[in-house]
Amino acid sequence: MNNPKNTITSIREFTYQRELVYNAFVNPEYLAQWWGPNGFTNTIHKFDLKPGGDWTLTMHSPDGQDFYNVSKFEQVVAPELIVYKHLDPVHVFTGSLAFGYSSGKTRVVFTMTFESDEEYNKVKDFIIPANEQNFDRLEKVLSTMPANRELIFSRLLNAPRELVFAVWTKPEHIINWWGPNGFTNTIEYMDASTGGSWKYMMHGPDGRDYPNFIKYTEVVKPEKIRYLHGEDEGEKEQFEGLITLQQEGNNQTRLTMRLLFNNAEELEYVVREFGAADGGNQTLNKLTNYINQLVS
Repeated sequence: MNNPKNTITSIREFTYQRELVYNAFVNPEYLAQWWGPNGFTNTIHKFDLKPGGDWTLTMHSPDGQDFYNVSKFEQVVAPELIVYKHLDPVHVFTGSLAFGYSSGKTRVVFTMTFESDEEYNKVKDFIIPANEQNFDRLEKVLSTMPANRELIFSRLLNAPRELVFAVWTKPEHIINWWGPNGFTNTIEYMDASTGGSWKYMMHGPDGRDYPNFIKYTEVVKPEKIRYLHGEDEGEKEQFEGLITLQQEGNNQTRLTMRLLFNNAEELEYVVREFGAADGGNQTLNKLTNYINQLVS
């Protein structure tokens, strides 16, 4: 791999779902167990995971030294990307962790870009093997974490969040993009308000019909949509969905969709049998294309 100047890149594949690997970083309880080279422990003082948020910790080396670290998060896209600026002490660099997922494996790309040749040359011989030790420790922590029961998807949309909210809550919009590739829908009724419900039939490309029922538990225009999703009214829900819309930049919206299943086994079943992870991405790709048509 060709690195940009003064950049160290470390890559590792893990046989775990992306959300689980991502949570091993964003949950300070787990992060403290694996961050740093062999023999190091951590005390995390602050971990405010949002753009502009602070991350401070003390790393305790095996020889008894303490190293206080100050970083500031610059970009957070769950569960895909985290970018932070390491400010103090010793070295100043920009770090990023990118989480890719394919064929049941999560690929983590960890880059550190230093601000000067001097800093890069001073630490590279230590950092490169240290990052591999970091990944080894992460692997051990992943093996002890509770099985994942959540899927997370995110998109940056070129539209104000009022429009994105409308496209998600009005039947005349959602019928044009809802569902994975090849699926269409027949909407019986839709009331996307707190306490309201949405009943519809999804028609698969194989000719099968799939009944769906959504109960809206919290709708805050234009910020949040929380719902319970099942097959029919009165039946046990299959998962809880949470859509959040955050305004970013000039007429851009960061959409995050979280699907929380009742247990890890149910999530693993829908991922294996129905391609739920791919289906979620296809659905948001269709949403992106539809919104681009509306604003063009």
